Amino acid sequence: MMLNLFIGVPLLCGLATFLMKDRGARAFAMAVTLVQLGIGLVLIGGPQEARQLHHSWIPDLGLNWALGIDGANILLVGLTPLICLLALMASPRDLENSAGLGAGILLLDGFLSGLFLSQNLGLFYLFFEAMLLPALMLVAIYARKDGPETALRFLMFTLVGSLPMLLGVLILCFSPEIGANSLDFQDLQGKVPSHRQMYLFFPFLLAFLVKMPLLPFHGWLPSLYKNSPACVTAVIAALMSKAGTYGLLKVGLLVFPGGVRQVGPSPA
Repeated sequence: MMLNLFIGVPLLCGLATFLMKDRGARAFAMAVTLVQLGIGLVLIGGPQEARQLHHSWIPDLGLNWALGIDGANILLVGLTPLICLLALMASPRDLENSAGLGAGILLLDGFLSGLFLSQNLGLFYLFFEAMLLPALMLVAIYARKDGPETALRFLMFTLVGSLPMLLGVLILCFSPEIGANSLDFQDLQGKVPSHRQMYLFFPFLLAFLVKMPLLPFHGWLPSLYKNSPACVTAVIAALMSKAGTYGLLKVGLLVFPGGVRQVGPSPA
């Protein structure tokens, strides 16, 4: 229940913020991130049973509503709402359409929280794609100049990684050779044959490198950082780009350890 609240509170309140007047929207969004931070601290300090949630969702696709806190994401549970709170505090008080800014940051907060907590690869992918929507909105509306062009460049680079990643998820889902009953990370461990790990890992690696971003997939970064307000840049730099690093570690090491070893540097 608490895990659902950690994700649902910023998402539902983000939608509600769209309907608010600008005057109170910023304060409301800050209060929501404080509530979410409190929920996160309760989860971190709570019993192990409260940190895991698993419900069958679309079993034919291996998709489960599987959430959990583990050693890989425990710090991100606290950092995600905290950084969003600091970004809102840094936003200009006289910013036009501050309700849209608050809504965008809360929605991005919720989708990022879902991504970090996901224990199912299909669910991870859904949140990975969903966080693009509020990010594009924030860039397109609040960029100081060339907002639509900056957002379009961001979208095009993201699609370069997202579409191959979707293909990789579908292969894992339907390949009889892999034979996984679900896309839960624990069920995928050890299921991908060693001779297929390298090329199945590649589409995921591409998507994560675009998000991180690393050369030569960083073309969206300079204009976004240059034109976006500091509060938007802070969330994207501190959280959204880290989603790529987190995904590389989570998906790579759990599902494609052999592929990671082949891609990584050889020991001297």
